[in-house]
Order: sequence, then C-alpha cells, then structure tokens
Amino acid sequence: MPRTLKQEDLLATARKGQEIMIDAIRTWVETVRTATPRLSTVYAPFAERFPKVGSVYAPLAGQLPKAEAAVASAYDLAERMLASQRKFAEDLVKATRPLMPGSGVSQPEDHGQAVPQQPATEQAPQATAAKSTAKTTATARAPKGAAANRAPKSTTTTKRAPRNSTAG
Repeated sequence: MPRTLKQEDLLATARKGQEIMIDAIRTWVETVRTATPRLSTVYAPFAERFPKVGSVYAPLAGQLPKAEAAVASAYDLAERMLASQRKFAEDLVKATRPLMPGSGVSQPEDHGQAVPQQPATEQAPQATAAKSTAKTTATARAPKGAAANRAPKSTTTTKRAPRNSTAG
C-alpha cells in the first residue's frame, strides 16, 4: 500500500525529533567526557576522605548481550510480532468480508432509512399460528359476558414508518 502524504509527514517529523534527541545526547556525552578528567583532579586531594565504594559483583554480567545485540534482538522480535498481527488483521478482514457493505452479498436495501427488524414471533409463523388457535379456542369456551364480549387481540404487528430524524 503506498504511503500517503500525511504518513510521510509523520515519519519525517518523527525522524527530525529523533535526530534532535541524538544530537542533544551526543553533546551531553561530550560534555561529561571532557569535564570528568577536570573534576577528578579537583577532587583528587580529597579522595582519601570519601568512602570507598566496593566493587559490584554480578556473576553473569559477562554473559549479558551487548547493547547493540539487545536492540537488534528486541526489534527482530517486534518485527515478527507486527507481521503476525498484520496477518491476523488481514485474515479477520477476509473472514468478515461477507458482512461488509458492497461485498457482493445481498443486503436489504434501506434507501437511507433503517430497515425494521422482524420480531421473533414473525420469524416462526407456525408458533404464531398455534398461539392464535389456542386463544380462539379459549375465547370460544369462555362463559358469556367474560371474554366473549371482547374482541380477540390480533397477533400481527403493524409496522410504522421510521421517524424522519431531520424533521425539526
């Protein structure tokens, strides 16, 4: 995928910031390096008064990787992880493509309006018919004056047109 102008600008800005930081660190290192010999001569007469610092013993220090090798190893791992994540994301897009608009799978046309969802009772017409028959039978057996005077409830739902959200 080609990089866009914004991506190039972002990368250039990041690189410029990195260059500024490296220059600042180089200046700091040079300052510390040149000042250290002068400071040691100033404090040399007082060196006997300072407490002695014992050596630090690190038994496996010699087996630790050099800084360059540690950086290379960390970035190699990061590259492999990023490649793995990219493959996962691409596979996820492929798996969900049938659900995406314009993928060739037929979708109900809504012409800019929400498509009303079918209630669960309309999805199972046999169950609705059985309930309707049971109500009719129960109403026919009811004593006079009870349910016989009332009209049976309709099991079909009327669909209303969706409200226009732009009307003020």
